[in-house]
Amino acid sequence: MLNENSAPEVTRLFGAHWWIVLLRGIVAITFGFLAFTWPGVTMATIVLLFWSYALVDGVFSLLTAIGGRRHSEDRWLLGLEGIVGVWAGVVICALRN
Repeated sequence: MLNENSAPEVTRLFGAHWWIVLLRGIVAITFGFLAFTWPGVTMATIVLLFWSYALVDGVFSLLTAIGGRRHSEDRWLLGLEGIVGVWAGVVICALRN
């Protein structure tokens, strides 16, 4: 849980892994841009991009939860987010075919 004493730890973690947050933002912005630039196949594009984004983001969340040095309550939430992301990606892929 965050408190006034955890600011240096958050700053240290963000300073070491800033590129992950940047990459996630770039992927999300690219997802939005591509959805608007392909109006003829927008639904197929959204499904494909969301499927891949959910799957990749879920895997990275799981890997971070397993290998991270965060507090236990933070890690299980991140692990839950990863499980839901991977599940969503698998379900969407199965329904797409």
